[in-house]
Amino acid sequence: MKKTLILLSTLLLTWVSSPIYAKLSKDERRAMKEWKKRKKSMSPSQLKDLIEENHKLKMEAAKSPKKSSEAQTKKITELEKELDALRKEGDGGKGGERKGMGEDFTKGIVFKVQIGAYRKRDLSNILAGSEGDLVQEKVDDLNKYTLGSFRDYWKADQLKKEIRAMGIKDAWIVPLKDGQRIPLKDALNKVQNK
Repeated sequence: MKKTLILLSTLLLTWVSSPIYAKLSKDERRAMKEWKKRKKSMSPSQLKDLIEENHKLKMEAAKSPKKSSEAQTKKITELEKELDALRKEGDGGKGGERKGMGEDFTKGIVFKVQIGAYRKRDLSNILAGSEGDLVQEKVDDLNKYTLGSFRDYWKADQLKKEIRAMGIKDAWIVPLKDGQRIPLKDALNKVQNK
């Protein structure tokens, strides 16, 4: 009876996994074969430990997006403080590239670095009364957060790279013309034609 049950479960597993197996790349197939060999050489207690560890890791991964968003919020705060410090220092005589240096960033082409767009994260109550460079823009049901205001694309790109290095991998440059978003290609063409 046990042999029949094992045979049927093996056939069922083979039948169910064959479409999945067909979609795998060569490297994934090779890795799967290696794991099958390892599984055969394991004792039942080792296999049980491996399955339990896999379950724990999956549970931790399910919890990690919450931790990740909290970490991003902390990083946003750190970046805002850093930008405030840079603004206080001035721009080293380079002609006022930052807010607060006498230039009006509501007119013309401006480059900002967007660090995220969130449906469930709303920092408006935290940002109320703040004079930092972190700006929240509400579009439909999304809260979009941007940092900095630059006339020079390459300075915005430098900030984007630093933000990515700090762990916010989805940071990107957002160009605006007279306060309205425009395609990056158009903004770069207009800046180059000046």
